[in-house]
Amino acid sequence: MSNTLNGVFKKRKNSYVKGALGQMVNVSVDVPSKVNRQTNADRISRYTKNGFDWNKWSLPIVAQLPNQEQYLLDGDHRRHMYKQFHPEATEMPAWLIDVATVEEFHNLFVEINSTGRKNVNSDESFVHMVLAGDKKALTLKSQLINCGVSVNGSPEEGGTVGADSSRHVKINSFKRALK
Repeated sequence: MSNTLNGVFKKRKNSYVKGALGQMVNVSVDVPSKVNRQTNADRISRYTKNGFDWNKWSLPIVAQLPNQEQYLLDGDHRRHMYKQFHPEATEMPAWLIDVATVEEFHNLFVEINSTGRKNVNSDESFVHMVLAGDKKALTLKSQLINCGVSVNGSPEEGGTVGADSSRHVKINSFKRALK
């Protein structure tokens, strides 16, 4: 995410603020999910190989129906990480939102986890790995410089890594070429 918007934001005729701002609350660590994805212990182990890090943990989202039933909407892996490292806890912090129907719940699940998100691409990730001092990424940076090319992961200062040139390559293509 950059500090400036690239392009022109097109406001649609029927766009408006929907719903209400949620709130941070404590919920049961056993709040049920509703048709959630499989939760994999090996993924949680990878995420927590260096322990539980509050700086990387974000609040799970819990949806509340008009009848006060609550369901975990997003964050089952985060919930299980929390439970693993806080075994005595009966509650955990969560972001509580109100939903009108179960159909709205499922629609939000799709938007939050699929259609309404953009994960970083490999070039963006590589630039941040270099800036974080990752040894393998720094080696690749040296190789980029030696080849006279660079990887662009952001339009902002520091967002291009490698040679001072306008010849950009994709990091995955560069790795394949090295092999």
